[in-house]
Amino acid sequence: HVELALPAAPPPCPAMASSFYAAAAWQKGKTGPPPIFASIGIRHPRNIELDIELRSKASLGDVFALADRELCRFDAGNLVICIAQIPKVLSSAEELDAYREAPAWQDLQERARRAVSRLEPRGLSMLAYSIARIPGWRDEELIASVLAGSLRRMGDFGPTDIAKLAWVLAKLQIKDDARELWASLSKEAARKICTSGRFIDISMTAWAFAKAGLAERVLFGQLASAALSCTELPPHTIANLLWAFAKAGIHNPGLFDALAVCAIEHVKDFDRQSVSNTVWAYATLDVCHEELFAIFAKNTVESELWRDFTPQMASNLLWAYGKVGITVTILFDTFAEYIAVNAEKLDTQNISNCAWAYANAQLPSHGVFETLTRRARGRLDTFRLDELCGLLWAYAKAKVSDSPIFEEAIDLLLARVATLDQQSVSNIIWVLATAAHQRGSLVPGSGALFDALLEAMLDLRVRVDSEGAAMVIWGFWRVGRFLDAWTLYVRTLSDGRHPEHGKTGFTKRHAVDGRQRYYQTLLMETERRGDIAKQVFLWKQMAADFYAR
Repeated sequence: HVELALPAAPPPCPAMASSFYAAAAWQKGKTGPPPIFASIGIRHPRNIELDIELRSKASLGDVFALADRELCRFDAGNLVICIAQIPKVLSSAEELDAYREAPAWQDLQERARRAVSRLEPRGLSMLAYSIARIPGWRDEELIASVLAGSLRRMGDFGPTDIAKLAWVLAKLQIKDDARELWASLSKEAARKICTSGRFIDISMTAWAFAKAGLAERVLFGQLASAALSCTELPPHTIANLLWAFAKAGIHNPGLFDALAVCAIEHVKDFDRQSVSNTVWAYATLDVCHEELFAIFAKNTVESELWRDFTPQMASNLLWAYGKVGITVTILFDTFAEYIAVNAEKLDTQNISNCAWAYANAQLPSHGVFETLTRRARGRLDTFRLDELCGLLWAYAKAKVSDSPIFEEAIDLLLARVATLDQQSVSNIIWVLATAAHQRGSLVPGSGALFDALLEAMLDLRVRVDSEGAAMVIWGFWRVGRFLDAWTLYVRTLSDGRHPEHGKTGFTKRHAVDGRQRYYQTLLMETERRGDIAKQVFLWKQMAADFYAR
């Protein structure tokens, strides 16, 4: 759940008199930028002038006024540049709404559809990129035509055109309907971007494939190698490349070490989004680069960059520091002020992430939790289940168990027991047991929730893994319900459940074996009670588990 920095458009290629169509370039045919459309001979001077005029317009009204007067003279290049100028001058989707029925806008779209067949790879990528950047407007017929034309000409696309088109597909969330195009882009990216692409092309391509969920280890390995050979590394492209690798779950140690050195050296050039995305990427892949985190924290506070953060950026940054276990006191104290000032802007994910980060930091930040409580109370029903469980865990971890959100959460959870998964069940039991221990008594209403969760586990509607079992058994024991813990163990856990049960991917590979912990709890209590029969049973089960591993 991350606010993403969309890669900026590559700077326009230089051309005579600010035009993409320098006459000399057309005459020689070998120099200058790639042509936007197929044409015979030299362009008319008036079309070159129109390029310059279109690109000089600073408002949407001026663009459409020029199009209204001169559209009959537009060639395919003018059409592309006119559409490309729209997102540059458009302030909001609402502004474009005022022109939706304007003849100039309607005619421009119709002319663009007819011109697609004449566009060269540069024109196709420019048009696609412009379409994707215009908020609130989506011409499906035009998009389909551009993508079909791009697939036919993919072999002629240059590195920048490939990067732009991949970005367009990701931005417009076109995936299943363009599998063949994605495959072609991957092939051409490996062939061209990884050998001669600029860093911004490498970053944009990685971002697109990661965003679409189509990251390939081979391609990303090639992109990493290409990035390491680049000398010009703009901060926002560093952040986007790191974000892409983190989003794809691909850790390339050489790349991350090299980009960390570069990021540290140029930390003052990083904007708020780049700072947040950079630390988020390292934390997501569990890469604890202490120097980078320390310097980014120092610069964020001293430059007062934090004042311009959005709530999403702030919560992501705090989450990152909590995830890698680096507590920079001045950073957390500064963002405590940020949270107090911007409390009304925090959404449910922001609240949960901030609470989790401060709990992990183990700082005396009761003021932060009081602010978050005021913001969360009365709206817990709007939290996703994982956000709610994370929030409760944070309050218990931070020893803020006297908060009224526990009572409100219990009422909500009682009605949702049937929807809880094994991780939620084990977390909730641990949280309520911890809160009861800190309060000195059960949270009102938690007894009924304990009963409902126990019933779900005994009926095998919820099957916890060994890590969750350790939390559940400890929780029931902590609130004085050892017999329930014992019954749960005998009926559902004494089969030697493997710790990977119910897990996939990264979580499965890093699964914690909780059997030792729940055996410890059960043995401790049976010894305290002097129950020899239960102790013998446990020792036999432990021996069986040991030989079965």
